Amino acid sequence: MSAPLPFVLYEPTGGQAPHPVIVFLHGSGERGDGDFVLAKKHGLPKYLDQGNTLPAYVLVPQCPLNVGWGDVLSRLDRTITDVIAAHDIDQRRLYITGFSMGGYGSWSYVTHYPTRFAAMLPVAGTGFHQIFLRELDPCAIGSTPVWIIQSGGDPIVPASRSDVIVANLTDCGANFKYTRYETEDHGETAQRAFFDPAIYEWLFQQTKP
Repeated sequence: MSAPLPFVLYEPTGGQAPHPVIVFLHGSGERGDGDFVLAKKHGLPKYLDQGNTLPAYVLVPQCPLNVGWGDVLSRLDRTITDVIAAHDIDQRRLYITGFSMGGYGSWSYVTHYPTRFAAMLPVAGTGFHQIFLRELDPCAIGSTPVWIIQSGGDPIVPASRSDVIVANLTDCGANFKYTRYETEDHGETAQRAFFDPAIYEWLFQQTKP
């Protein structure tokens, strides 16, 4: 059986048990072996570390050095399974999000486990990752609702890649929405997205039958 990944788990603030859980996957520059200062550098953990709260568990696993999330899907799945088993979590409200390589990781996980999450929210990360040269079929997410957030000003993950995914999702009738910022660069896209309360409102509205 695969070993779990190192992780940080934020406790929910407010709300009623059982609580939802949001899995956040970090980018390529935050990989390590339990270096959670790195793992929490951007996105959702940064939002929480600056004093914001959510009525949900937030699970932040760390991807090992020199590999991508697609290389550790079984370990990621084991980590998620262990956390769910150890806490009072509403399994109808499991969500996954990620930034940059973590956005790709979200696509990768959901295409392999299309019925697990109630929603997915990839930020500045598409179904194609330029570092690991792997392309995924976005329609393999099945009926999972997805909100794609990208920026036309991102020089690292071009918005054109998300545009292609959006075209594919449209063709297969997927349940998705697409937000395309105009000028934000890579890091600014994460800052704007994860500090926007609207994304959490949308996530918490998604519930599996």
